[in-house]
Amino acid sequence: MSVGCIIISEYPLICTTIRNTIVSICEDPKILACSHPQASKLYRRHQVKHFWSQGAPDLILLDTDSKLSSERDIEVLCSQLYTGSLFEKDGRLVLLGNDRKLGDVFGLECLDKPFSINQLREFVKPQLKYVREVDLRKLAS
Repeated sequence: MSVGCIIISEYPLICTTIRNTIVSICEDPKILACSHPQASKLYRRHQVKHFWSQGAPDLILLDTDSKLSSERDIEVLCSQLYTGSLFEKDGRLVLLGNDRKLGDVFGLECLDKPFSINQLREFVKPQLKYVREVDLRKLAS
């Protein structure tokens, strides 16, 4: 079973914590960690989808705190990710941070900071269940 995940954050500790949590509960995950400006550039060049050889990411975790990007830039990136065709069926975009307003605008899940590893696991597990079901269906066919 493999899960594809993009972590968009400028904070190395957040990226490392998320990466380690996903690795601890998923075998052979495909993880891309990047800052907000890097994610915008990847999106504009349509490279995000090509990061994985088989489709699109299952999960995108977008940190709403940034020193490099304005609040408006993050809103635009969130809108592009939310309305774009980046996801496989049932893919998820989760906001990390305390910006409930942005979550309410798009109807997105929010994981408030600071979050524990157990809270992060609970956000990631439903996606892993979906990926596991898809893999089992592929094996059955």
